[in-house]
Amino acid sequence: FKRDLLGFAAELTAIFKERFGIELFVAYGVLIGFTRSDGFIGHDDDLDMAYVSARATKAEIYQQSVEVVDALLAMGFEVKFSTYGQYKVLKKVGKHRLKVEIFVGWEEADKTFLSFAIDQGVDTSIFLPLGKKRFMGVELPIPADPVAVCAATYGPEWRTPNP
Repeated sequence: FKRDLLGFAAELTAIFKERFGIELFVAYGVLIGFTRSDGFIGHDDDLDMAYVSARATKAEIYQQSVEVVDALLAMGFEVKFSTYGQYKVLKKVGKHRLKVEIFVGWEEADKTFLSFAIDQGVDTSIFLPLGKKRFMGVELPIPADPVAVCAATYGPEWRTPNP
């Protein structure tokens, strides 16, 4: 299941880059697991990805999310649109229903923000340029400084599991 999920994330990463010019990267709980132990955290049943939008205003970022969701639906993906800052892309593989959650980031006043986690803004350099890391044989993009992103997202105690 986890390898299929990683493969689906890699597939979406390629689609986002080729079709939309958007570079996804591993985020949230999955980034913690990959950074702490090169694996998933115990309860993860999805894969979190994010991107920093190049659009300038919140209205443009919202429109970009709508355009992406509409295109993914037209390509045959199941998509659950929550807000302009988060949507889920689902795919059935065998008996498993794979879910990749996409979170939207943006730049404002020389700081980068990430939906649902980084609302105070941080230096963009912790995200970009993206790096790459191989997980279970699948290469995925990661933030430039995964440790700093985990700390900005979860605070200074992020290295300690919180059941």
